[in-house]
Amino acid sequence: MLASMHTSRLAAAASPRPCRTAVVVRYQKDGKRHAPLIDRLGGADGVRTAVDIFYNKVLADNRIKHYFAGTDMKKQRAHQAAFMTYAFGGENHYTGRDMAEVHKKIIPHLTEEHFNAVVDNFVATLQELGVPQEDIDDACAVVATTKDAVLAE
Repeated sequence: MLASMHTSRLAAAASPRPCRTAVVVRYQKDGKRHAPLIDRLGGADGVRTAVDIFYNKVLADNRIKHYFAGTDMKKQRAHQAAFMTYAFGGENHYTGRDMAEVHKKIIPHLTEEHFNAVVDNFVATLQELGVPQEDIDDACAVVATTKDAVLAE
């Protein structure tokens, strides 16, 4: 799936530090001006809803659910919602560690297959919520920018 994603001018926040962040909240594609991605996804409330559905899917996915054993999921959901809100162009309320630090202890065990499982659940969540495919593609382009940090590549 990731190999077929188109390149986007959006980039994710790999860390809460502005020097490592390039979030484009208004951009043009094919000569058309688009609303900020965060707005197209329903704002911070929409992202929180998506994160809840997403983690329900992740925790039921045999490919990756074991990575969350013992995780405080209320805290995890809040961190993820704050991170995604910021990465998609919203306000920065993310106070967690950067992606590489968060995943460092499990990196030897994480593979592209695991990353793709997360993306599969993310896409399924956005589809379930009725998000248009163009917006799903843009959101996936943001998520794809985290791959190197998550897998320490």
